[in-house]
Amino acid sequence: MCILFAASTENRRSEDRDQLSPDGPVYQAGTLSGNPLAMAAGLAQLRELERMDGWKLLEEIGAQFQRLTRSAINDTKIDVAFHRIGSMFCLFFGPGPIIDLASARRSDLKTFARFFHACLRRGIYFAPSQFETGFISTAHSPEDVERTGNIVREALREL
Repeated sequence: MCILFAASTENRRSEDRDQLSPDGPVYQAGTLSGNPLAMAAGLAQLRELERMDGWKLLEEIGAQFQRLTRSAINDTKIDVAFHRIGSMFCLFFGPGPIIDLASARRSDLKTFARFFHACLRRGIYFAPSQFETGFISTAHSPEDVERTGNIVREALREL
């Protein structure tokens, strides 16, 4: 979560900062947060995405991955919740929807681990924790997504 401090008074900014860990309930971290070089690289990346209509591309390949993954899930008898927004996605082995930490904790970590390793043996590396988000990039082609969808289907069948 990113919090922008745009309050008009010093007291308000202090109140906002007090919400951040360790004093407050909001955890915020970033390896290069605020680093000038990292900020310049991020800005250059945003400009490149805008130039190439990258947001549209990410939505298209994300939707393709979602169709393939949901189809594979529907062909199994396993309870799997799949969530996606844009280029971000996650799979939870358990009843959905997953809307918070409590519902995520109901998921079956052992089944996720078996799924993770079944995909890895086939050359697809997802995040090794069910509590992490997966990301699709503009470097992924429709063919990459198709192959990944097929491997997801094979891995789910193996479970």
